[in-house]
Amino acid sequence: QRFLSVNPAYAAISGQTAEHLVGKEIQELSDTPKRNQVYAQIFQEVQTKDQWQGELLEKRYHGDYYPQWTQINAIHDERGQIKYYAGMVSDLSFRKAADKKLNYLLNYDDLTKLANRAQFKDQLHRALLHYKDDQVPFALVMLDIDRFKQFNDSFGHEASDQLLREIA
Repeated sequence: QRFLSVNPAYAAISGQTAEHLVGKEIQELSDTPKRNQVYAQIFQEVQTKDQWQGELLEKRYHGDYYPQWTQINAIHDERGQIKYYAGMVSDLSFRKAADKKLNYLLNYDDLTKLANRAQFKDQLHRALLHYKDDQVPFALVMLDIDRFKQFNDSFGHEASDQLLREIA
């Protein structure tokens, strides 16, 4: 469970040099929460199934955490004993950020930043269940803008958008 070699891509992802990584145990360098328990579980699975893959939360050398997809495979010698482990790592930061942005775009209005109809209904449903169970009173306020089309026609889209943002 020591690094024998490291490619430049992993060094770049981790923020460390290959020279620093080679020879060190994975648990020694990992900042995954509860790393000893996590890696004990991972290597137990690798020993029984010859591979493990999953998402870990790791910390770069300069300190920020990032989501990492890790795959570890067992490499056997001629007698069938595990001799080495081969690992592949992918930085999921960009994909997670893209997923978060897509989720936002699917659930919120870009102009007002308010929840769209589907998201609003979901949030209202969850709030009703929560407040009903805890018997907490609440109020729902709905605003309707009368003659908005006339405002839009008279003052233009830019002014109408600004009005909607301010009301929101």
